[in-house]
Amino acid sequence: MKKRTLLFYCGLLLFVLAAAALIYKEGSRRKAEAFDTMREAAERYVRALECVRNERLRRGIPISAEDTLGLGLIGLPNSSISTSVGQLEAKRTAELPEMAALCVRLFTEAGLKEGDTLAACFSGSFPGIDLAAVCAADAMGLKLIYSAAVGASFYGANIPEYTAPEMLLTAYEAGLIGAAPALVTMGGQNDAGTDMTGALMEETEEIEAVKARLAAEGLAVTPVVSLEEAVRLRLGIYGSPAAFVNVGGNVAGIGRNAFALDNSYGILAPQRTELNAGSGLMEYYLNEGIPVISFLNIKKLCLEYGIGFDPDRLPEPGTEGVYFERRYDRGLIAMTAAITFTALILIEKDRKKSLREGENSDRE
Repeated sequence: MKKRTLLFYCGLLLFVLAAAALIYKEGSRRKAEAFDTMREAAERYVRALECVRNERLRRGIPISAEDTLGLGLIGLPNSSISTSVGQLEAKRTAELPEMAALCVRLFTEAGLKEGDTLAACFSGSFPGIDLAAVCAADAMGLKLIYSAAVGASFYGANIPEYTAPEMLLTAYEAGLIGAAPALVTMGGQNDAGTDMTGALMEETEEIEAVKARLAAEGLAVTPVVSLEEAVRLRLGIYGSPAAFVNVGGNVAGIGRNAFALDNSYGILAPQRTELNAGSGLMEYYLNEGIPVISFLNIKKLCLEYGIGFDPDRLPEPGTEGVYFERRYDRGLIAMTAAITFTALILIEKDRKKSLREGENSDRE
């Protein structure tokens, strides 16, 4: 490449970088289109959360020392109904009211609108997001059908005296959310709870006591013996929703394949995947052309949508990045693209002309 051509390309690169900087600087941070609904969902969540917190205290369960924000959803390091390890920082982040705003934003971006049916599979690992998703659906006027699991990872809703399905029922009976669980299962391995700490240690008295209490509260646990049965059961209850939400690692939602771990957060567009005995609801719905919203990797979700991860204090309502969008001057972008494209054509013409002149010079 001749020196002159190289200089032209360097000059064009500098122009593009300068134009990109200008476009970013002139871009405006504006409220997201669903800002008001996001605020409403967060406010609903705060009321529901306070109700759940009060019920926890009424049951004689103190607020955990690890719950640095004092919101009331952090569980135990381990318990008889624990199913797996869990990251404390992610659990604390999942308590934030901004999770309800995030749910609205994701539901909106997935194309959901008032009157649509939304299906959800909740584990006990992120009770805050379970509650947030219901509040978001209520704020948007969606018809929500969801299942809730008893089992939870460390620091989730793994307190045997107050499980995730009961937290949701508390908020529902107080009139703070519009739907109670349509299905309750144990969660964990095969959705049957066989890998719960109490089951593995053959100390099942506390687990059986949980089942009996749930039944007395109208939340009888449906027995499940396999992943296939867990998936089939939910497909029959959910029907054909406009979208499907998976919160946490319930095996019915994520399955046993690597697919869910490779697609662990955000909106997943419909796609064809190979369904097999290890497939969960995420794969089934995507194959049916139904979008999926996944809440598994909380840290990545927060990074992408502008929510502080594991903050040391509650953010001011409506101020986190999730409530805003950055918009750019389309005219400036189009002009930059046109100038760049034209410059590339002129540089290429000049390069070819120089080559021809060089060849003619060699012949002479």
